[in-house]
Amino acid sequence: MACQIIGRMVHIKPTDLWIPCNFEERYPLLLDQFLYIPAHYKNHRAFNFPPFESPALFGRKAPLYAEFCSGNGEWITAKAQESPDLNWIAVEKNFDRVRRIWAKVKNLGLKNVLVVFGDARTFSEFYLQEGSLAKIFINFPDPWPKKRHAKHRLVQMDLALLLQRAIEPGGEAVLVTDDPDYSQQMIAVMLGSKGFRSFWDAPYYVHEWPHFGNSFFNSLWINKGRNIHFHRFIKI
Repeated sequence: MACQIIGRMVHIKPTDLWIPCNFEERYPLLLDQFLYIPAHYKNHRAFNFPPFESPALFGRKAPLYAEFCSGNGEWITAKAQESPDLNWIAVEKNFDRVRRIWAKVKNLGLKNVLVVFGDARTFSEFYLQEGSLAKIFINFPDPWPKKRHAKHRLVQMDLALLLQRAIEPGGEAVLVTDDPDYSQQMIAVMLGSKGFRSFWDAPYYVHEWPHFGNSFFNSLWINKGRNIHFHRFIKI
């Protein structure tokens, strides 16, 4: 069976989104505000991904904002409601979470959100056009706290260089974590890439950002007494 995505247009449940294709048949697929980027797939450049203003995506030209590590979608769906004049992209690699984001988007009637199921690096490299992003948010990426696992962290130099290409001059990369060690890595990577400067002076983060918005992980870590580190980098 070829890859398909099935959604019943009534009250949408997360389980209404599914991808009935096996590993051998997988390929990228764009349909109904959803982009499927298969894992362990090498032929992304052969996929005819349209410009973001095309009818297959947003159908209009507007500033493009993206969130990586979108979780269950609380933060980005609230932002999309607050800013209907912006186009938003939610990128998440956990399919159960992707389903919840997509269901929220459909049930709220949001036409300005594209939900991406796939790896953030792959999406940045093959699907984001040069200078297409006005702003990127990376909210609470997995900190992989054990030292031997730190290599799995999302924010590494390769991602910083991909974002440097994808963000327009003067655009922003906002990174949020509760982990102090990861905060230092974020700062070292972003400033070390030479493509960004910090909006804030040293120590290059703040613990409070009024009206930033809320999410499951933001509430979780605040309730546990942890400090949130907000970083804001400007594309040079």
